This record gives sequence, C-alpha cells and structure tokens, in this order.
Amino acid sequence: MTPASKPQADAAAKAAAEKAATVAKEKAEADAAQAKAAKEKAESDAANAKAAKEKAESQAAAQQAAKEKAEADTAQAKAANEKAESDAADAKVAKEKADLDENDNLRDHDPKVVKLGEKISLLTTDCDLTQGCLFSGNDNDPAAISRAYVGVFPLRELNLALRWKIEGDDVEGTSGSWNFADGVRYISVKAGPEFMLYQLPQGTTFGTWTTAGLDNRRGILHSVSHVTLWDSPAPASLGAIVPEPAAWALMILGFGGVGALLRRRRSLGLSTTS
Repeated sequence: MTPASKPQADAAAKAAAEKAATVAKEKAEADAAQAKAAKEKAESDAANAKAAKEKAESQAAAQQAAKEKAEADTAQAKAANEKAESDAADAKVAKEKADLDENDNLRDHDPKVVKLGEKISLLTTDCDLTQGCLFSGNDNDPAAISRAYVGVFPLRELNLALRWKIEGDDVEGTSGSWNFADGVRYISVKAGPEFMLYQLPQGTTFGTWTTAGLDNRRGILHSVSHVTLWDSPAPASLGAIVPEPAAWALMILGFGGVGALLRRRRSLGLSTTS
C-alpha cells in the first residue's frame, strides 16, 4: 500500500465502521421498539384477560344471585301456596260451621225445619221407616219422636224404648257399623240439626249406619253426632190395664142396658136360655 492510499483505506474502514454501527443501532432501536410493542401487547392482553375474568366472575356472581333469588321466590311461592291451602281449609271449616249454625239457627227460609232443640218434627211426610224417616231436632225424647211420627201417620204406631246410645270415640265420620247382642228394633242416626230413624227386623243384633240424607244445603254430609239403638216396649199385661173414666161410663151404661133388657124379657114371659 502506498503512503497515499493508506489514509483512504482508513477513511473507508472508518466509514464502514460508522455505517455498521448505525445499522446496528437502528436494528437495536427496531428490536427495542418491537420488544416495547410486544410488551405493550402482552400488557394489553393481560388487561383484557383480567377484564374477561372479572366479567366472567361478575356473570357467575349474577347467575348465583339469580339462582338464589329464584330459590327464594320458589320457597316464598311454596309458603304462600301452603298458607293459601291452610286458609282454604280454615275457610272450609268456617263455612261448614257457618252452615251448621245456619241450619241450626236460621231456618226461617225452610218452614219444614225448626231450630235444634226447639221441638221434634217429622220432615218427610211420605216416608217408610224401613227406608228411613227424617226428623228435625234431637233424638233424645222417644215420646216426642212418637208424637211427631203419629201426628203425620195417625193410623200407624211407633213405640220406642232406649237400649243404647253410641257416641264419642265409638262413632265418627259419615258411616260405620254397630252391634248389640240383645237385639234391637229401631236405630236413629243424629247428624247436624236432624236425625234419621230406621225400623229393623225384630231382634237385629248388628248392622251399618250412615248419615245419608243428613246433609247441608250444599249437599255435603254432616259427620255423625251419635247413633241410638231402640227397641219396642214390652206390651202391658192384662192385669195392668186400667180403663179410662169414659170407658167405665160406657161399661156401666152397657150393664144397665143388659139389665133392662133382661127385666123386659121377664115381663113379656120370654126365656133367656136357649
């Protein structure tokens, strides 16, 4: 290399070195910019992921709250339904009691029916005791029952003698059975403000009872109050029969008439023997 070319070579090397440094610097700056962009993108992605996570958690919390609210609403609806059913049951009981009170105390609209305990009346004027006759009142007075029955059917007889009264825990509901070893002739079923009286074959020792025919104005059967078993009183002996005063008068007149007839026969000379 000549002395003149050496400075040129140094200048070229320096220029190449500067150019390489510039390129390296630009590359480093570009890499740094890319790294910064990548970092910013990573941070943005992380922020987006965090936001998505928070949104998912918020949605999950909202769904859980909605589920809990739905369960609470269901529980409230169930409680409301149970309360409504309880209120309906109470209302039904109150209505039935009101019906009983109306049947017992407000009978002015039905002239056939009287207040419970006021008196006993036969309500079915075309009944047959073997099929059952409906009475108002309480079946605790056999004489009053007989009077009510004979008052409608004067050509019939009804004599009752109490044998047994089934009540309390031994009888409930609207139907059941009974038995009585000694046998009975009649049975009465009391429910609500009325009772049914049935005639049985003489000496019946068992059977069933029902409150059929003893219903309120809505057609609902009353629950039984009690069941009474009756028999016919034993007929009085001949020695215990005492004529009424009017019968005595007729007998005396009869004897007097017979005596007068016999005296007339004697006066006419007629025989009294065959």
